[in-house]
Amino acid sequence: KRPKMHLTIRGNYDAERDRAALQEEQVKSALEKAGVTPAGNRTQNGVRAKALDAQYKAKGLANLTADSAQKYRELAALEVVDPERLLRLVRERGQAVKQHFVLQLGADGAGLFLESDPECTEKHPCNTSDVQFTLED
Repeated sequence: KRPKMHLTIRGNYDAERDRAALQEEQVKSALEKAGVTPAGNRTQNGVRAKALDAQYKAKGLANLTADSAQKYRELAALEVVDPERLLRLVRERGQAVKQHFVLQLGADGAGLFLESDPECTEKHPCNTSDVQFTLED
């Protein structure tokens, strides 16, 4: 046991991949509000296609030759992701790791610290979906 040891947990985000995933999540949410269940994304093709068409037209998109997959991608590309949502993702990742250490590994939470603001700079861009650890004794 080393009571003075501290572990700092810092979540990160990949600006490109995480933003794309959140954009898709927003489209899925809009489709669910239109009556497409999560299972319906795979099984209710007609219902899903109608919901996609309605969303597609509502956004002012008019590529009549686009198939459902293309419409879905175009809708996702139009979604705006609040930068605060990416920061919330960072905090959620760090918190999940901390909970794992405490609940699954029996670590003392008093020695675990969350650092929730990623340091995104030109030299160190946010381009990893991971969690970093710093151990201090």
